[in-house]
Amino acid sequence: MLKLSEIARLRRTVDASWRSPVADAAASAWGLPAGAARFWRSSASHVFVVPAASPGGPAYLRFVPAGSAHALAMARGAETMQRWDDAGLPVTRPVPSSAGRLTEQVETEDGEVVAMLVPAASGEELELEELSAEQASLWGAVLAQVHSASVSLERAPTPSRPRHDADLGDLRTDPGFVRAATTIEAAVAALDPSTHARGTIHGDFELDNLRFDAGRITFFDADETRSGWLAADVALAVRDLTGVTLDGEPHPELLAAFLAGYRNERTFTSEEESSLPLFGLAASVSLVLDLDRALDLDERDDDADWLAELRRNLHRHRRWHRDRVLASVAVA
Repeated sequence: MLKLSEIARLRRTVDASWRSPVADAAASAWGLPAGAARFWRSSASHVFVVPAASPGGPAYLRFVPAGSAHALAMARGAETMQRWDDAGLPVTRPVPSSAGRLTEQVETEDGEVVAMLVPAASGEELELEELSAEQASLWGAVLAQVHSASVSLERAPTPSRPRHDADLGDLRTDPGFVRAATTIEAAVAALDPSTHARGTIHGDFELDNLRFDAGRITFFDADETRSGWLAADVALAVRDLTGVTLDGEPHPELLAAFLAGYRNERTFTSEEESSLPLFGLAASVSLVLDLDRALDLDERDDDADWLAELRRNLHRHRRWHRDRVLASVAVA
């Protein structure tokens, strides 16, 4: 998640027509004219829609501040998406810039950004309530295919993942959370590699990063890709199915279908399945830390409505995941 201060700074450049000179500068690296990109949203990156990027249809311009961890993640994800496409996986392939690069570092009036352009995936985005067991099985099968290709992708750059106790920020004043996070981290570190496979993981293989089209799935958004436990990737993908999201509830039949589809493509041990709750807790720890960094703007009376609403929503998610982490260790 980008910091609120970064999101607010970019939004100040967006006009009533959803255009931004920052986006125009980034889009120029792909030969796109000023005004071609229109603001859509900001979350892990700033995203602008380019309705007519090419004869093939619309595309999405994504950019983040240069020199940031988000920039390293974007460059790593773009390279990995290309490798997955080369391996025959159904992933959107980044559009090369005019200079032939997957990402570009561009000087804008608001500082340097790292940008990439990706075509819109064909197919339909499905909500959880619309998902059939057959589609859940296909979802699991495609993630297994990603994991089966991981051996050939191991050379892709991976980020350094800071230990929780080295990156706690203000959470040092929350000793209960620190103890819980350390306990969960230790449990993950103690997993047996003979029963838990490692490889290149997508990191965010959830429904909003998939499109369904006539028995086929196309996936995208690989900024969270890294080397890690494959079961962690499964746990991250099925958070909506296991009910470990705010206001979520379990969907055991869809989860069973997902795992059956996964196992049709590759082995998933009983030990890996048993570790899904642990990896779900580890994801909650990471989310609390990420949101703690993102929430860097105090509330002001003159805040725009969108900013006030976003801050409230992020605080709500942070509290829910923090409480969940604390409760898990208390029960243990």
